[in-house]
Amino acid sequence: MLNEKREYFRLRENLPIEFREIEEWEFASARERMILDSKRIKLKSILPDFGTLEDSKGKNREILLCLELINKKLDLLLESMNEKDKKEGFVRGLSTIDVSGSGLRFLSDRKPKKSHLELLIFLPDINRQRIRIIAEVVRVNEKKVGDDLLWEIAVRYVEILEDDRDALIAYLIEREREIIKKRKADE
Repeated sequence: MLNEKREYFRLRENLPIEFREIEEWEFASARERMILDSKRIKLKSILPDFGTLEDSKGKNREILLCLELINKKLDLLLESMNEKDKKEGFVRGLSTIDVSGSGLRFLSDRKPKKSHLELLIFLPDINRQRIRIIAEVVRVNEKKVGDDLLWEIAVRYVEILEDDRDALIAYLIEREREIIKKRKADE
């Protein structure tokens, strides 16, 4: 029997990530942003396909025009939310080293001074633009890469929506399958 301590398997994967340091008193507002992100993503994935404006006639054309206007307004709101994230001190992590359903390790040129981070992980999946997570810093190691001094930061997820954890795990499993297929094809 394996003596495995991990609840979720880890995968070496390089995902785009942004983070900002937060205090415990900021958890409530970070949770609200997490829930808003999730609702936005769910709404986007349940909208039916109404076709194109050129294909539509009569009432359908009017409905499609209204939906396109609403879509443009939603895009503006989402863009402003992304801009707000940048203004709120999010910085880009240089690269992730490994990822699991319970934590991750990544490189940054900034050493965190606080014990908690708000993370944005960007999955290369058409249904999910990003996953927002509240994480606890469990380890920070200095790492020399060429002439640069970087920080290897390991975090454990403190708060993540179950749908987001499921999406992250599903992505990791799919990537593992792709890696195995490629390895077998190369043999």
